[in-house]
Amino acid sequence: MASKVLIVLIVLLQSSQTFALIGGKELLNTKDLVRLEFEKRESICSGFYITPFTIITAAHCFYSYQDHHFLKLEKIVADQESEILVTNAKQIPHPQYYIGSWSPNDVAIIQVDENHHFEGTFSLGDEETSTLGKLTLYGTGITNIKSNIYGRSFGANTFVRLFSFIFSFGEPAIAPHDSGAPIIENTTHRVIGIASKTTTTMFIDQFLPSVSIGTSLMEKSNLDFVRLNKK
Repeated sequence: MASKVLIVLIVLLQSSQTFALIGGKELLNTKDLVRLEFEKRESICSGFYITPFTIITAAHCFYSYQDHHFLKLEKIVADQESEILVTNAKQIPHPQYYIGSWSPNDVAIIQVDENHHFEGTFSLGDEETSTLGKLTLYGTGITNIKSNIYGRSFGANTFVRLFSFIFSFGEPAIAPHDSGAPIIENTTHRVIGIASKTTTTMFIDQFLPSVSIGTSLMEKSNLDFVRLNKK
């Protein structure tokens, strides 16, 4: 049954867009959640500091949507639109991430110079996390699909984890440029995944509940990758 549900969702997501939260609440004073802007703003995503020197985001954010060429990080934007200087950034996608596909390894690390405003807001979970429960989604993307205004949002929802993916339904939902934002399990208050894809735009057009999809960081390959490359 689980595999059939996964296949249906994969088909739906092949034509969907990766897109701050729809139906979320305004987030204030969290310096570790950032917006990442890549070359010529061709890719804009969310990310979060897991150490003063390490940002976690989605691997697909590193590549052009049109021709899949690699994009260099140009800007890190924290709360109140304050910019963190980008110097010596090292972008490391998961080695098993496949460009242009719906990958279970859609996770990446950015090693950066020390963030002196690091607060330690987010910490990783472990492989023993539950498969069903409550979560909190975060995002730094567009808060209204019809606008081009960026915001910082969060909101609680229910999740189910199947294989390497985390699914939540309805609002709050992942929206434009939330990819790479942390997904927090409410019981442990730890990061269990990152925002990856959404059917928000397509489902709103059809007056259906949206589906938000995250990449599980509790999958061993993803968790090992983060542990190995964070500094």
